[in-house]
Amino acid sequence: MACSKRFAEFTQEELLSKRNKLNPENTKRANEGAAKILREYLNQRKENVNFESYTLEQLDEVLGHFYLGARTMQGEMY
Repeated sequence: MACSKRFAEFTQEELLSKRNKLNPENTKRANEGAAKILREYLNQRKENVNFESYTLEQLDEVLGHFYLGARTMQGEMY
């Protein structure tokens, strides 16, 4: 009986390619749109728009305020 490896090895390129294929295009567009809206919110509040650099605590605080303050383009509650 031939012995085979249980865990395959991948190059960095193969790993990145696989990750990119995990999320459908619609999900990617929705995430990009959500990030754009969050940046608009942060810009309006004159806060750092690079939320990717926030600590978990900072992100938690900002998202809590964002969620409570978010309105439609007409200013109505969702």
